[in-house]
Amino acid sequence: NSMPQSVVAQLKSEFRMELNGLMQKPDKNRRDAIYNLKKRYFGKYDQLLDHSDYGPHWLQKEDIASIVKESLHHRDENTFHLLAYTIMPNHVHLLFDIRNIAPHASGNRPIYKATAIMERLKWYTAVQCNRVLHFSGPFWQHESYDHVVRREGELTKIIHYVLDNPVKTRLADDWQKWPWSYVKKDLYGL
Repeated sequence: NSMPQSVVAQLKSEFRMELNGLMQKPDKNRRDAIYNLKKRYFGKYDQLLDHSDYGPHWLQKEDIASIVKESLHHRDENTFHLLAYTIMPNHVHLLFDIRNIAPHASGNRPIYKATAIMERLKWYTAVQCNRVLHFSGPFWQHESYDHVVRREGELTKIIHYVLDNPVKTRLADDWQKWPWSYVKKDLYGL
């Protein structure tokens, strides 16, 4: 509820219309165009979230942000390699690496996909945060923006984007002064 549902519905509708148009392009052009479309819409959502005064901003509360922070660090080196994060008042930017992590078994299938990791992380933190807030029901938006880093230099750009988020929104004048940001020591300034 950090954005009005009408705004979310409008953005989704616009995205689907543009995506349908891209599906008409030849295969060789389609992949990059879809990639760029997703990045553009992520930017739209992120900008709206950064400047939204709509809905709850539970993550502004120290006890709630601490639950998320502790949960991320608890999973480091077990579920994923934690690279960077910033906890904003109404959303979280998280960057992790799942390479070289032993997959968790689910029935006969190993699970290590980012989607499954995010579902479990959101479930756990939602239960804990709702307990503190004496609240029940959804805490996180159902969907997440997932992106796989594939291009040279992209990791550095994403780390800087994540860390600069509180500076960009004027919550802090330096990312290191924001108490809810983290980067793995050997990664900053790659």
